[in-house]
Amino acid sequence: MLVLMLTLMNFYNDYLLYKTVENGNKPELKVREDKIVPRLQILASLIEIFQPDVTDIANYHVVTGEHGSGKTTMSVIAAQKIGQGVIYVNIKGNIKDLKDLGKVLGKAINFKESVSLMGHLTRKIIGLDSTAAAYKKKYKKLPVLVFDNISALDKSHSEILDLLQENAKEVSMN
Repeated sequence: MLVLMLTLMNFYNDYLLYKTVENGNKPELKVREDKIVPRLQILASLIEIFQPDVTDIANYHVVTGEHGSGKTTMSVIAAQKIGQGVIYVNIKGNIKDLKDLGKVLGKAINFKESVSLMGHLTRKIIGLDSTAAAYKKKYKKLPVLVFDNISALDKSHSEILDLLQENAKEVSMN
């Protein structure tokens, strides 16, 4: 009975993941629109980055700038405008360990369970791989995984970044 329940939960999570990738997770803007200084050129660049063509394989972009310069706000606006195919993960400064990161990632990809990173992240990434491949086949473009505030992960968790980067390369080349 437990095996059946876990199998059903896994199928359900795969379905939720596909729907999240297909529709995007549409992050919430935390700034009132009347307080935003328009940065149309930056927004246009982010929108282009967040909608890669299937020929844009193995591209990685890093958005940098001073604290408070609008990197997060512009990224959220771009993700909202695009919607489809953009998964936005905000890694807040309160990430103390891999379990906390798993909760943030699980919430972003709409899983109904916490993602235990070292034990289950590989399984989730494989699910993300197959979801990305299905999305790529259906829409002829690549889904995008945006990590905001990635610097909140200290060097002791660099293996997670390595795993994500390696998977991104593999998915984009298939």
